[in-house]
Amino acid sequence: MRRLAGLLATALVAVLVPSTSMARTGECDTIQLRNYKVSVDVADKVYRIGQKAKIHITVSRKETGHAISGAKVAVMILSGRDKAVFGIDESDDRGRAFLKPYLSKRYTAPGPVRLLSYAYVQQANVAYCATVAEYGFKDQARAFRVKR
Repeated sequence: MRRLAGLLATALVAVLVPSTSMARTGECDTIQLRNYKVSVDVADKVYRIGQKAKIHITVSRKETGHAISGAKVAVMILSGRDKAVFGIDESDDRGRAFLKPYLSKRYTAPGPVRLLSYAYVQQANVAYCATVAEYGFKDQARAFRVKR
């Protein structure tokens, strides 16, 4: 399960942030900074298969606590041995995003759920030929339970 979760988390990051830390992209560099705090609030502790999970995420800067608007926010819900559900949104002016991923029978197993949350903003500076990607990540082992 850990190996699958690690692979899925790597795939999620690869989809959202196309280049790695200080990787050469043509003639420019990409620098990744983990500057964001990702706070997650799940509306209920138990969901049934066929429902939509209600997940509130707040993205802020670690040092100052200022809200980050326009951040791409993604969650991955891992249940069972090889089941995963995704949700994607963008944070508003107060740094909040509200995701409602559908817990389908095909991709959700009953039992405890691991929730991986990720937020990022990518900014390009053409004059200096550098791209800065700031991000935050949170991993919750038992975020909620799923029942049949």
